[in-house]
Amino acid sequence: MASRLKTSFRGAALAALLLGLSAPVAPAQDAGPRLSAGPAASARSVIPGGQAKVSGTGLKPGQAVSLTSAALGGAALGGGIADAEGKFETVVTLPAGVAPGDHPVQAALSNPAGSATLNLHVSPHFDLAGQEAFDLFGRKTSRGLYQTAYSPKTGKLFATSAVGRPPVKESELLRLNPQTLEVEARVTPAEAPARPDGSAWGLYAVYGLGLDDANGNIWVSNTRQDTVAVYRQSDLSLVKQFPPGAALHARDLVVDEERGRVYVSTARGGSALEVFDARTLEHVGTTPLVSKVPGKEFVAMSLELDPVNDRLYTVSMPSDEWAAVDLLTGEVAYVGPVPGARGASGVAFDPQTNRLYVASQESDNLVILDTTTNAVVADVLVGAIALNVAFEPKNRLVYVANRGAGTITVLDAEGKRLGDLPGGVYANHVSEDGLGHVYTTDRAIDDKDPAGDMIRRISPKSASR
Repeated sequence: MASRLKTSFRGAALAALLLGLSAPVAPAQDAGPRLSAGPAASARSVIPGGQAKVSGTGLKPGQAVSLTSAALGGAALGGGIADAEGKFETVVTLPAGVAPGDHPVQAALSNPAGSATLNLHVSPHFDLAGQEAFDLFGRKTSRGLYQTAYSPKTGKLFATSAVGRPPVKESELLRLNPQTLEVEARVTPAEAPARPDGSAWGLYAVYGLGLDDANGNIWVSNTRQDTVAVYRQSDLSLVKQFPPGAALHARDLVVDEERGRVYVSTARGGSALEVFDARTLEHVGTTPLVSKVPGKEFVAMSLELDPVNDRLYTVSMPSDEWAAVDLLTGEVAYVGPVPGARGASGVAFDPQTNRLYVASQESDNLVILDTTTNAVVADVLVGAIALNVAFEPKNRLVYVANRGAGTITVLDAEGKRLGDLPGGVYANHVSEDGLGHVYTTDRAIDDKDPAGDMIRRISPKSASR
């Protein structure tokens, strides 16, 4: 389906803020100024012809900065003067027609003379298209939505939400009607104990979500407290709260119901999956993940269960690799690269073709891999900060949540783009129910954002009737 391509532009520092990574900057040799760029205050992202804010620290008071870029056609982007604290900030207008990718910008310094280079990333942005082929419905439910999961056994949809940093004061676990998206039940997690230094952690806020239909439970990650908890599906009552430290920066969870195992990705502080017993509710082991890239760690992000091949798949953001865990033995069966990915975070799998779908935050793309050969089937630009992906098996469609673009890109199983649908301001997550429908979440800018904090239900029109 045809779509008109534009490009949007974000700086290394903005990506660092969203991804929790440090932003590489080539400083001047004498003083070491640090430059960064991101959207202007009035913009969610920056497109060619629009405006971007460039700022810097570590300059000399009164030092002049002139920004140019040979990669952007030699354009003079603007400049300014450092203040008494050596800080610099300016809003620049970008030229049109910039190709997606990384583009160096040179900063010429004077009074005193010097130079610095800032690497600016240009992200793809596609106009909304293809909405006529889908039924879309959304409803505001709770502030700070993170993930959803559908229970085939009960026919219910569950969701997590949390707002802010510690001490977190708002968080909910929700049970919804998947057709109407009306909230049928909700619960606020309990207050967590104080940190060792006495400061407040706030609520045991819930983020990741994994369903255990065999035991009627919901597993959630309490990311801020480095732990997990278990709730009952029927009434959302707390079954067990694991103590802080049980899973460092717990992110995603999946439940292997056949073997009664729960796998939790630890997105910081360790290259491993934590493993719990779904029946006894005890921690039973750790599955180490070792990167094959020199100097890198394998830090697991999203998780995907493959019951057909008895595999668990995950991807690593720092090393841009994928790994397969043998569910029969609990051992790592394979670790290999994801060519073309940078900042890999989302993963989905199609057991019919043995293809892995990897969404990457820093390269804004979806890479489709043949896991039997590790060959790249397709590499498709989808949108700024491609965060999560789901493969919907009934209609054999792929849905990518682009956080920076605020869109949901829909592709066929081969990677052909079928549409770009509205995904809210910050599209956060996408999940499927096995019945032809997907559910997306997004996070609002503030309380006045009319399109934020919504769960959306998307279905191809042929599948929803």
